[in-house]
Amino acid sequence: IACSMQAAYAIDPGPPGDKSTAGLSLDSQCIQNFGLPLKSLSPAASQVSKLEEVKLEKVLGYNAPDAKWCLLLFVKLRGILGKENLMPSYDRQMSRVPPVVLAQRRGIRIDESVTKDFHDNLGEKIADSVREIQSDPDVVKFCEEFGEFIPTSNPSIGKLIKWSGLEGQVPKTAKGSISTDSSALSLVKDQLPVVETILQLKAASKVKGTYVDRFIAGHKKSFVYPDGRVHGVFRTCKTRTTRLSSEEPNNQNWPKRKHKEVRSQLVAEPGHFLLSVDQGQIEARGLAMESKDPQWV
Repeated sequence: IACSMQAAYAIDPGPPGDKSTAGLSLDSQCIQNFGLPLKSLSPAASQVSKLEEVKLEKVLGYNAPDAKWCLLLFVKLRGILGKENLMPSYDRQMSRVPPVVLAQRRGIRIDESVTKDFHDNLGEKIADSVREIQSDPDVVKFCEEFGEFIPTSNPSIGKLIKWSGLEGQVPKTAKGSISTDSSALSLVKDQLPVVETILQLKAASKVKGTYVDRFIAGHKKSFVYPDGRVHGVFRTCKTRTTRLSSEEPNNQNWPKRKHKEVRSQLVAEPGHFLLSVDQGQIEARGLAMESKDPQWV
């Protein structure tokens, strides 16, 4: 078994701060190593997102060059791995693939009743916050002048802050507009009391949108598969430190302090339990031990 992406990653994981794997793609690697823009030469390149609608001969015309150049690419990268003494790094990368694939395939169960309770309760909190905001005296006066106030609209919130004469107390975004993130709004909540309720609305909406809505089986962008599980994607080639990354959903980023109750949607199989483990900046600790840094060891 061989993998050209794992080989490319072992040779060069990409520039600092780059969280994409675009530079490790077959197309990018073929351009870099052979000067060949592989994808643009394919007759089905523009239809890759809907190959099921493409005629078989075109699909084969897309897949066959992929298979050929993937093999040729690995042969070349294998030579570089040997020359640079990077085969051990590549072998470690490859050893991680089977357990990651098995973990994705198995997935994790979602307790639908718990998710529904969160959805309903947060929905009520959001509705209550909206009603409280719309009846606030400052917002009523604002609406008399401008017609409406949309509590979930950042431009609308920025306009309210400017109307209240508090524009100078709130930082600006890179584009020059009034910042409406939570830290910025907290600066004026004493002078404009309705901001406290707006912050509560933002928090409830974020939790509901990020950790609840997409875990409902019927949601149009649901993470839940027909088997009642989420099968998050774990990537072994997305961080420079070789840490795993997770997406669709990010199962490595569930709240562990504030709003940690949403974790209860994830449930173990009968007779089993879930274990949460954190290695506590293990890379930095390992470097400290290796260097015998007296400040950290």
